[in-house]
Amino acid sequence: ARGALTWNPTYLITVGASLNRDIVESTVFGIAGFFRTVGRLSVDYEYDYNVILSSSIEYANETSISRPGLGEDIKDLQASVSATYLINEYARARAGYRYEDLANTVETQSFRENQIFLRLDLFY
Repeated sequence: ARGALTWNPTYLITVGASLNRDIVESTVFGIAGFFRTVGRLSVDYEYDYNVILSSSIEYANETSISRPGLGEDIKDLQASVSATYLINEYARARAGYRYEDLANTVETQSFRENQIFLRLDLFY
């Protein structure tokens, strides 16, 4: 099941919210798959004609479909801020920061990650 909502409080601001519930297959022995629930909230602001500032936060919860004793529970939090410069109709540059905190009942698979990124997209 999926749901999404987009709201434009002004001509320059877009607020988005979504909620997804899926069943995801697994390749892990003893686990048939996961129930995955994801909630996301994002805000985009058109700072200038070709500069867009964005921020988002996302929370995901995965619960395994398995035999008793083999279960796995994953909680994933992601947050990001970025700026996109629209160079022309064929190119855009994007820079930003992304944080992720993944907690797993299998402790060796939990992590925290900080990323700074710079990206150039070309279209034809």
